[in-house]
Amino acid sequence: MKKTLLILIGIFSLMDFTNCQSLEASKCDVIYDCPEVLPHYQDDRGLMRFFSNEFVSTISNCMKRDHSMITRFYLTLTINKKGKIEEVDFKKMEASEESRKEIVSKLEEMKWEPGIVNGKPVCSKFNWVMGCIKWG
Repeated sequence: MKKTLLILIGIFSLMDFTNCQSLEASKCDVIYDCPEVLPHYQDDRGLMRFFSNEFVSTISNCMKRDHSMITRFYLTLTINKKGKIEEVDFKKMEASEESRKEIVSKLEEMKWEPGIVNGKPVCSKFNWVMGCIKWG
C-alpha cells in the first residue's frame, strides 16, 4: 500500500513537472532583435502576397468603419519559438482600438518560421513597414 502511494505521488509529480516545462518553453524570456536567421513568413506565396490578398481588405474595412485614411503602418511583431505572434506593437499607425484589434486578429492567422540563434528557434522581433496611398 505504501509503495503504491509513493509511486502514484511520483507519477503525479512527474506529470506536473512536465507541464511546467512545456509552459516555460513557450514563453519569451529573451527576445532577440537581430537573430542569426530572421523570422520569416511560412507561406510559400510570400509575405507580400498575404498582404495584398488578405490584409488589404482588413485595412479597407477599418478605414471605412473609422472614416479615416491609413496611409502607412510600421508594426513590430514578436514571434515566439513556435512561430506564433506573441505581440504586435503599432509604432506609427493612426487607427481606432477596434481597428487595431481587427488587424491583430488578422495577423494572428499568419504562420511564421521563428528566428534562429545557434541552430535553435528563439523569440525575436520582425519589423514590418508598409506605405501606400490607396489600399483598395
